[in-house]
Amino acid sequence: MSQDKLSVFIKRPRQNPEIRDIDNTHETYEELVGGSLSATPMPNVKGATLIYNKESSNANLWLLNDDIIFGAFVVAGDMVDGKYTSLNEEQQIKIIDYIFSNDASGSGIDGSDLFESVDDAYM
Repeated sequence: MSQDKLSVFIKRPRQNPEIRDIDNTHETYEELVGGSLSATPMPNVKGATLIYNKESSNANLWLLNDDIIFGAFVVAGDMVDGKYTSLNEEQQIKIIDYIFSNDASGSGIDGSDLFESVDDAYM
């Protein structure tokens, strides 16, 4: 598959993850996560990047350091020449295992409450 289209994981809160072929554009990622993009390495999966909108408010995934990814996120292969890459089968297996083991969708945590608390603490 060319770098113009690639296979990624998409996970929305309270939904199962899905593998989809998407256009490899900044606009596509913004549409999928619902806003501006942030990225972090995918825990326990070498060569994979978790792409998310840090301003979302629905808990979705626990990270290793007890941080939470809120809202929809995409997992793609790391960037090569400024473009994300497709995930290989080994990465896909590790990602699905991590997502199901660390799903925060049912935690009841609302990110907007957390952001308000932090803002209040510094005012």
